[in-house]
Amino acid sequence: MYALAFWMMVASFDSDISLIPVAAAFPAAYVLGYLMIFAPAGLGVREGFLIVFLSPHLGLGPSGVIAVVARLWTTLTEVVPASVFWFQHITSKRAGEELVQ
Repeated sequence: MYALAFWMMVASFDSDISLIPVAAAFPAAYVLGYLMIFAPAGLGVREGFLIVFLSPHLGLGPSGVIAVVARLWTTLTEVVPASVFWFQHITSKRAGEELVQ
């Protein structure tokens, strides 16, 4: 699903891009970034591999922009749900404390 969503995002920049190279680039870069234990969450490594994989199809500039947007996108998909659950946990904990007192 992430690969298909990534392709849709890339297609919004360049509608002539093929599905296969883009859909293969994202999971490959994600895994390679994950395997680099010296980089927290593959920071910089994932983006570098995305640029390497996408630049033959899109050029260097657009590939760099897409790599940064992809990092922001994946970060938001992790932070937003975590924030919602954290807020729900904090508010339910406070409500429970008020009932006890």
